[in-house]
This record gives sequence, structure tokens and C-alpha cells, in this order.
Amino acid sequence: MAHNMKPQKTSKKQKNSILVVDDELHMRKIIMAACRKNGHICFEAGSGDAALNILKEKRIDLVITDIEMPGITGIQLTKKVKALKGPDVIMITGYAMDFSYGEAIAKGASDFIQKPFEQKELLIRIKRVFRERALRIELKERLEQVMAALEGVIHALSLSIDARDPYTAG
Repeated sequence: MAHNMKPQKTSKKQKNSILVVDDELHMRKIIMAACRKNGHICFEAGSGDAALNILKEKRIDLVITDIEMPGITGIQLTKKVKALKGPDVIMITGYAMDFSYGEAIAKGASDFIQKPFEQKELLIRIKRVFRERALRIELKERLEQVMAALEGVIHALSLSIDARDPYTAG
């Protein structure tokens, strides 16, 4: 009796890594607990400077940062993170009157959450950011495939023209 079985993938899906940056320890712990509960690898930093050091040493997929912090603010950190062209950023603030969603996105954040927030809301936003990140990576890979195919077509056309007309060869 033959069974139609799909081959199992032998490679494990790489877990996403999240860096939580907040000068308030209890807020970092709350966010990290929620993220770990959902299978993410978490790192923490109590300041923007500490976060930049971690970003130099670790592969980070997402930075969740408070906006108002002593030293490097979350906005300044976001600008530096975006310059690295690496992780996405979710900004969090308890100062909703001073900062809007539109301003956060304009500064380079992928999302913006106001404190206090529900754990479920945070996890939904994280999931959305990772889904968009995966789509961007897939789009980039497909674009590279299309460009490689296009170069192959151009090369084949040039060989065809060269073979047909020896005067224009090369």
C-alpha cells in the first residue's frame, strides 16, 4: 500500500530575536515575558547606548524601544537602527499626547504602541511586523531571481544577434 507523504523539512525554522529597550526594568520584563512565551529569543537593554552595543554583537530582527529614555532616546535609537538596515523597530511610549503614530512611522518605526497596552495587542503587532519582514525578504529574493533571468534573456539575445550578423558581433 503506497502512501502519499510530503517530505518533512529537516531544517528548523530560525526563531526571531527581539531586543527590548526601556529604562524601566519592570516594563522590559513584561515585554520580554510575552515575547518568550511566544517563542522569540529576547535580549534587553536599559538604555540606547546599551542597545547599540547589543546590536553590534547579536543578530536582532526586531527592536522594541521606549521613546522617552535618558541619553539616547528611542527616536534617536530608531534612526541609528534604520541606518544599519537591519532590524525593524516598534516604538512604545506612555507620552501619547507628545507623539503620534504618524510621527513614529515617519521616524522609521514599523509600528507604534501607547502605554499601557494589552499583551495581546503587543503580540499581534509583533506578529504583523515579522510577517511583513518575511514578505520583504521573499520579495527581494524573487526580484533577484527575475533580474538574473532577465540578464540571461539579454545575454541570449545578444548571442543570437552576434551569430546572425557578424558585422555587429561584440
